[in-house]
Amino acid sequence: MTTENTKYQGWTNYDTWLLALNLNNDYGLYNMMHEYYMRNFDQDDEITYSDGDDLKEYLEDMFFIEQYNIYQICDTWTIRDWNEINFKEVLESFKPEDVEWE
Repeated sequence: MTTENTKYQGWTNYDTWLLALNLNNDYGLYNMMHEYYMRNFDQDDEITYSDGDDLKEYLEDMFFIEQYNIYQICDTWTIRDWNEINFKEVLESFKPEDVEWE
């Protein structure tokens, strides 16, 4: 795979797609991501680049294995791979469509 960002299955790149796929295909992670979204955003909030950085830090705390210097979530990413992920795009994919805001 080249280091340039090329579209993959409609996502920014392969690593972004793979993270979103893994988060969506695990019941616990899927619910966690919806709860994360609901805790951090309301009806009028627009997701910004910094929100993607916040999600990146949140997931790093869960998946970084310092001993091996890798991120592990159904696959193993190096730091280079992890830095290729478009976390803003992943976060946007968890925006609920049918939520009634208070």
